[in-house]
Amino acid sequence: LVEALQIFRGLSPLPVGFGASSLSMVCCEGGCKDGCNKTAKILGATSCVLVLIGIIILIIMTATAPEVEAVVEDKSDFYLDLSDPNHCGYALYARSSLDCHEVFDSLVKTDPNGNDHSGWGGFFKSCSDDDISNYGETWEGKHDPTLKRVAFTGHQELAGDKILGNYRIVSSLTSLWALDYCEQAEGIIDDLLAMLGLFVLAVIVIVGGLIMSCVSCCVMGPTPPKAVVVGQPVQAQA
Repeated sequence: LVEALQIFRGLSPLPVGFGASSLSMVCCEGGCKDGCNKTAKILGATSCVLVLIGIIILIIMTATAPEVEAVVEDKSDFYLDLSDPNHCGYALYARSSLDCHEVFDSLVKTDPNGNDHSGWGGFFKSCSDDDISNYGETWEGKHDPTLKRVAFTGHQELAGDKILGNYRIVSSLTSLWALDYCEQAEGIIDDLLAMLGLFVLAVIVIVGGLIMSCVSCCVMGPTPPKAVVVGQPVQAQA
């Protein structure tokens, strides 16, 4: 490798025993004062571009936030699809200005068999006494209007079996928003995989740029003069 680099620079091979540390001094100690030839300039500029591209990819990765979309928005009477026995369930939200416990008490769920379920019989209370200012950059805090999670609901069971179908949700007090937990979980996984791919790509690009920067340092040196042909070539006699 040592001899190959020296030949690439147009120099004679190094003597036996010339170590990697000595090579580093030969390559990089002189720097531009030894001459930034055309090859070094091209490699140096390319390395800067690659590092810049890698940084831009990292910025895009950190700036991209997963989108959250409610399946129900601002409705007090609606249906939720629970026909899949493996469904994760739904989270219900109300305006943060309302009393969460009063909203929870107003909820009624009707299963596909026509049976009504209210309170803890049909919902898991998710009320929190935290002030909305503590929500920060969460979906609830950034939503207009700001929201607060009230309850979670899923399948009802009959004789140990889940009741499948469309469930009717009614609030006698206010309108609600609903998030599909399964859909959100799948979206988060997809976003994490995409971010991981961008991170790996950024690392590869930045490392490639740094390697090219080192190579550009190693090829620095005066540009070799062009060969000059002395005399005229001898023409072959017929």
